[in-house]
Amino acid sequence: MYDEHTNSLTIYWKKGVDVLSYLVENNQDDHLARLHSQVQHHAKMMESSSKQADAEKGLFDDEDEQDDSAQGFSDAEKKSASTEQHLKSRDRAPLKFDGLSTKDGHACQTISELHEVPVIISADMTKSPPVLKVTALNPFANE
Repeated sequence: MYDEHTNSLTIYWKKGVDVLSYLVENNQDDHLARLHSQVQHHAKMMESSSKQADAEKGLFDDEDEQDDSAQGFSDAEKKSASTEQHLKSRDRAPLKFDGLSTKDGHACQTISELHEVPVIISADMTKSPPVLKVTALNPFANE
């Protein structure tokens, strides 16, 4: 709901509802269905790889004093693991949602000028010209 006086937009969200899941269930958009399946696959891979990495890390906690070259890591592998992009991807900051409130039992997010809103941007390459789709993330999806 847009408010002219404060120049803000209030979005009402359903608690516990993932936006992509909701859109896939209620639309016939093949692009969203493919995007949703990719997100689920990526989440499974991240979950399994983080469990595997934690397990592997636990195995070698006592051996930190050993030289990396003895463990088979080359200088190029060590350097690529510490690049700026790798560090950003690995140490991802939690999403920040501004303007959250609960009014009369409704979950709301009020957005005004210069507020940041976490979104998913996807390109539907099956159309010409490609269509960019921007989907806002539900801050109340995990409640």
